[in-house]
Amino acid sequence: MSNGKLNRIPIKRKLIIGWNKRTKIGAIIGGLWGLITGMLYAWGVFALGFSGHGEIGTLSKNISTIWKIIFLPAYLTDIISGFLGNSLIIIASLLGFSFFIIWCIGMPILFGIIMGILASAIIEKKIAVDKMTKNYIGFSLAGIICIFGMFGIIPLACAEETGELTLELTPNATVMKTAQEFQLMHIKIVKLTDETEVVFWESDIIEQEDINISVPAGTYKLYVQLQGHRTIWELDNESRGYEVLAGSTTVIPLWENTMFKDVFADAPWRTETGNIPILVMVKDAAGIAGDYDLGNVEIYLDEDCDEDNNEADDILLETVTEWYGVTVDDSVYNLYYPGDWYGLTYLDPSEHDLSGEVCFHVVIGDIGGLLDLDSDTHSHFNVNIASDTLPALTNWYAGDTHYHSSYTDNAVEF
Repeated sequence: MSNGKLNRIPIKRKLIIGWNKRTKIGAIIGGLWGLITGMLYAWGVFALGFSGHGEIGTLSKNISTIWKIIFLPAYLTDIISGFLGNSLIIIASLLGFSFFIIWCIGMPILFGIIMGILASAIIEKKIAVDKMTKNYIGFSLAGIICIFGMFGIIPLACAEETGELTLELTPNATVMKTAQEFQLMHIKIVKLTDETEVVFWESDIIEQEDINISVPAGTYKLYVQLQGHRTIWELDNESRGYEVLAGSTTVIPLWENTMFKDVFADAPWRTETGNIPILVMVKDAAGIAGDYDLGNVEIYLDEDCDEDNNEADDILLETVTEWYGVTVDDSVYNLYYPGDWYGLTYLDPSEHDLSGEVCFHVVIGDIGGLLDLDSDTHSHFNVNIASDTLPALTNWYAGDTHYHSSYTDNAVEF
């Protein structure tokens, strides 16, 4: 025992080497655990994107405790996903398919490795952990913190590149239908990119309330299907799509026609020669909805097609005065039911040098006075003023052959 240190040093080295070996085994087993659960979790999130029956961060909500333990790495990832919410959705839309690898599989692997290391330490009944293992756990935790920061800070850094899409199911108290009349529906939002459609958001709608969704700036359209119906409505803003600008909100009204008052203007989507017929219509101006006191009807050219109700930004083409002073109430006019009225006016595009795709803004004035709750009504539509005729055969006449059914119960065709 002349040199006691020589007896202690080999033992200490042997313990460190043994610990490192078990640590590696624990890390490998934990990593495989995280890989398997992560792949299953990624598949669940991928399927969720097509089903619309839930939201990311809620996959494990109704799973029993035993399965949460078995899938612990994926379960922890799902909890964090729910915490990040819309921030994670924005990142997923930016990363595309790589999101499933980086987040849905990578995070469970990271959690699995950490738990494997900790489990090996518990099995060895070690309180003190060697420096290498401490560093590994420290770097892993630091990585998790960095990922938290990335998924929390990047959406803030990209805030100027995102906007908001509002699905308006409850326009206001005067036109909202009762809760019993609300129909359940399924809505899918797709982003239009290079003439392709990428599903951004999808869900079943079971409550009549407005939905606000944070989306990257771009162009979107909707697919809506009422529960129990086979028909799917495509809402694409007259083929232009709904544009969402950075830092702005785009509202898409989704309520159905009601028994209350509607005032609007419309026109054919295409014309070849001659005047453009423009329809002005008042619907359901009877009973508790009250009358509508028509003033002048102003037709504007909306040069930038922004559909802004501020006519000061547009060019006035014509002012129609023939209906000034007409009060539409519960009397019967030129339509079938009391309170329904329409008028036609015509616009000659050659007088204003209009051609091609033209956007119009029509303001239907109201002159009801101070005690009248109505105000001017704004309608926006576009017309393709074509210079060439459609292909035709001798003695054949083109028409718009179509049919109407119960699905025609909408805000325009009633």
